Amino acid sequence: MNNQSLAQLQITHPLGLKFTGETFISGVLSALLPYALILAGLFFFLNIILSGFKLLTSAGNPEGIQEAKGCLMTSIAGFLLIFASYWIAQIVQIIFNIKIVGG
Repeated sequence: MNNQSLAQLQITHPLGLKFTGETFISGVLSALLPYALILAGLFFFLNIILSGFKLLTSAGNPEGIQEAKGCLMTSIAGFLLIFASYWIAQIVQIIFNIKIVGG
């Protein structure tokens, strides 16, 4: 058995990403964040299309229109929340000189 401490542990990801023991969680989150933003954008786009389809097929039904508006507002709020969290992380990264997002 190797007597290596957790801080010295080196983990290599199949895609070639390297994480050390003391920064493992932050390294994983930093590596996955760009993909999360892409997925959030795709999900937002699909929800806009779905909301438009619901609005068009509601045929003037007030309940259908409200459902479509609710779906659209929820997707806009969710995307703005994810977008704002990314930029807040960027600002915190610059102010405190710590690596949160990227690289």
